Amino acid sequence: METSNKTYLKINTKETAGLLFTCIIFVLVSVLLSGAVAKYSSQIFSEAGLKSLMVFIRVVHILSGIGCLTFGMGAMLSAKGGKRHRLFGKIYFWCMLIIFVTSIPMTIYTKNIFFFFIGFLSFYPAMAGYRVLFQKKLTQGQKPTWYDYLIMASTFITMLVGYYIAIRNLKENTDIGIILLVLCSTGILSVVRNFIRYRKPPVHKSFWLLVHIGEMSASYIAACTAFLVNNSRYFPSINQILLWTSPAIIGGILIAITLRKQRKKLGMVKG
Repeated sequence: METSNKTYLKINTKETAGLLFTCIIFVLVSVLLSGAVAKYSSQIFSEAGLKSLMVFIRVVHILSGIGCLTFGMGAMLSAKGGKRHRLFGKIYFWCMLIIFVTSIPMTIYTKNIFFFFIGFLSFYPAMAGYRVLFQKKLTQGQKPTWYDYLIMASTFITMLVGYYIAIRNLKENTDIGIILLVLCSTGILSVVRNFIRYRKPPVHKSFWLLVHIGEMSASYIAACTAFLVNNSRYFPSINQILLWTSPAIIGGILIAITLRKQRKKLGMVKG
């Protein structure tokens, strides 16, 4: 009985700390972006037609970005499988979907293809990480749905288009070309991993947990990358390539450490 109380106290403390840290992140991100939100919101009532609509879409995009950064961190810091973790995770996923959808008209309007690619590359791993929660029985013969393959094929084709655009931009803008090549490579790797899992069913029954952690973390890294790049004017001394790749490098190391710990806990590796 005493052990049970201690366990509950430990979980409760972690949940409280996660909620507190989430609130702090929300305040900090909101302060950073409140100026932009105020600027664009005030323009909604003074501009008409298409421009006014695009201003509104950008406001929605920014607010969804705040939601992603906030609730994504909240989900990571909450007890896994708990009510708060599931709630924060769902909010994160829907915010990411809104970001992807709003990135399409923003790309068309601004003629900046990076809005689309960063939106796509943030959303696809979030989708894969969310869908795997409904694919826990792949080890027992469960088959992916047709739309799982459709999303995968769409991502693969989009990344090939990205390679083409990147190669064409290498001479005129080397930094942009390299960045896009790296982004598309990460997208291709994610598609390949998921395709292999669909065609060759996993063996360990807890495979879905590792996939969920890896894909959701990759999505959060992409969201952080987008935040840094969109606010790159505040970091004039940092090289653009470093600004784009640093979240992936740091996040990739942290993901690798976390996944190794989980594998040890599940008995999938020794030592």
